[in-house]
Amino acid sequence: MRTNLVVMGLALAATAAMSCNNKKNDNNNNNNNNNPPGGVSSVGGPGNVSGNGATGSAALPTVNMAGARSLLVVDPSAGAAGLVDAHNNNVAKLGLDDSYLLDGNSITLSLDGAVATDGSKSLEKTDGSGNVTSAMTAPKDQQQTTAAPSGNNGGNQPPPPPQQPLPKIQTIALSPTGEVYLEFAQPFQIKANAAGGDPMANGDSCQIFQVEGGTLAQLQAAPPTSSGNLLCLDSDHMINSWSGNLSVFQFDSAGNVYYPGQVPNGPTMVVYKWDRKTHALTEMINSNICVQDFLVTPSGGLFYTGQSACGGGGNGNGGFFRYIDNTGALTEIARGWSNFIYQPVSTATSDQAVFFGPDPRSASVASWQDACLFDFNPAGGSTTAARTTPKVSCGQSNDIQNWLNMNRDADIAQYGYGFNNNNGQQNDPSSSWLTEAAKRCTSDSQIFAGGGNQISSIAQDSKGNLFVIGDVGKKIAGTVECGINVRGPHCAIAGMPDLTKTVSTCASAGGAWKDDGNCSNGTSLTSDECFAASGSQSWNRNQDFYQNVTGSLCTSGGAMSAANWNSNNNAVSLNSVQSQNANTAVYRIQNFNCQNPSSDGNWTAVYQGLGKVNTTTQTLSLLSGTSEQALNLWVINDVVYYSAFDVSSGEYSLETINSDGTTSTMASNLEVYHLNDAGDGTNLYFDGLDFTDNSYSFGTILSASPYTRASKTGLTGTLKTVVILPKI
Repeated sequence: MRTNLVVMGLALAATAAMSCNNKKNDNNNNNNNNNPPGGVSSVGGPGNVSGNGATGSAALPTVNMAGARSLLVVDPSAGAAGLVDAHNNNVAKLGLDDSYLLDGNSITLSLDGAVATDGSKSLEKTDGSGNVTSAMTAPKDQQQTTAAPSGNNGGNQPPPPPQQPLPKIQTIALSPTGEVYLEFAQPFQIKANAAGGDPMANGDSCQIFQVEGGTLAQLQAAPPTSSGNLLCLDSDHMINSWSGNLSVFQFDSAGNVYYPGQVPNGPTMVVYKWDRKTHALTEMINSNICVQDFLVTPSGGLFYTGQSACGGGGNGNGGFFRYIDNTGALTEIARGWSNFIYQPVSTATSDQAVFFGPDPRSASVASWQDACLFDFNPAGGSTTAARTTPKVSCGQSNDIQNWLNMNRDADIAQYGYGFNNNNGQQNDPSSSWLTEAAKRCTSDSQIFAGGGNQISSIAQDSKGNLFVIGDVGKKIAGTVECGINVRGPHCAIAGMPDLTKTVSTCASAGGAWKDDGNCSNGTSLTSDECFAASGSQSWNRNQDFYQNVTGSLCTSGGAMSAANWNSNNNAVSLNSVQSQNANTAVYRIQNFNCQNPSSDGNWTAVYQGLGKVNTTTQTLSLLSGTSEQALNLWVINDVVYYSAFDVSSGEYSLETINSDGTTSTMASNLEVYHLNDAGDGTNLYFDGLDFTDNSYSFGTILSASPYTRASKTGLTGTLKTVVILPKI
């Protein structure tokens, strides 16, 4: 999983790729109507400076994590609006009509407390009993002034500006070395603006902080000893929430912080490294690159997606996926794509990633048709092909056909060649090849990724098992057909051979008995006459060829090999026989086909489903139901959970995958937005919309049957993030 330890994500729906226009003013206007010009909240005001490298009275809020078992980031003022947005985004993802949309007029929030006008209640904590209390106190002078003082402040200075409310918390994260970091929704002033002008440009404001007072365990053990216990990481850059799926606060194993920072009044977004010990900033990605998303590895390597141009929204088809190792060496993984989805390989000891995108080994222009799931290993070799390995058979028609025909290298290594090898020569496949080929043809459980269908989520457990959600193609069951040659007496029914019938049962089944051949005496017309004639006679048997044969003959291990069939040795081939006892039917399979029953020739039906990757066979198995549209995916303590919408019942549900691969419904008529471990070994935290009473609630649900739910009280607003803290 990502090194960012925010365990219940901020985004309530899929985010679009980042547009690289300069949207600073739009962001300030849309995300905080209380911002003064320049987009910086003036919390401290003139004359107040923070303890961040300056002297004077503190102008920072105080964070109290004493006794906390979890930290909650909430939107204290959003009320039902945030819930409506979350639900309606899911409706859009599902492609449902407008009748499913909510307007928020009748939604009940089963939460306590008055609506807050500032961000002081955006950071809450729960204790060991699940009680919810505030974890942050705003500075005493943060309250907005209702009226400016009269006069001109002694005749020398204009009256001070009214104080602005404290911004809301946007993100909270825990580092591997035990520090706690906070991101506010926008920068706010933390120092006296002595030079005047834009506080952000002057370095007098800040948006991202470390909570001072020691490690997480120390912060949990006792209240802070001083107020304003926040250390500013960067007073020169801001974090824009319009930046789509950019990840804030990622860490390497040494606890160094990586985050995306935008230069004030400019469109450039750069990924910076904040050294945990020296507090020095390092630019990790060239500032001319328009970064879309990034992922830091424990060793300090960095995967990222982006574009070369930031003006005019960029060119989605010019996007790329790249890797920087911890020495600064750069490798391009793939390009020509606007929506790469990627995750680190959980069992890798070096920097590896699994990603969904176009085939980087192909010289053709990237397209939806060649998109698939791949593994990237920078240590795999010096070429793109050596570093890139497909994780599954993809959804392109030629890939499905190769899987059916068992032409892939892995199939040839395990089963050998089919009826034609790579040189086009006739070949005798093994019985295991026949059995597997028939199984693949008639199965309807295989699913394919890519081939024009998008993967939207990737998750792994600690064992490296890989799960995906997206538009996947579920294979349609086909019909096995083959062509066979038969020698010897047999029944033909409706033009098809049946080697199980006798003369009498053949006639009663409406069939015709066939015993084609000629006698060595030149006069006998049947095998009975030939063997009854005087002298030693042989019956030279003809071949009867049948095409489009179905049934067990196509997969039977009793078929003769090509070498024996064409041999002149009658003891082996039975081209001719000398007695009626030896005159039994033999046959050879000439070819093997899998017939597609669909009228349009497509081998798959597309579902928005949850699939599991089998990396050994490079196949996917559909875990969700065919009437379900899977929405969100969580892997918690190596157990898979997902939310879904059932198109048959018209209801949302929360599902879990059992150890035997079956699915259990944990909650019905519930649209779940976030899910995580509650830290007690038996419960999960959740929040969502309950359609039984049209209410939004936050609480716990048992991770095992009977999946009992319990609501939590004391929360103001709608939940955005939950971080479970280690026990102290």
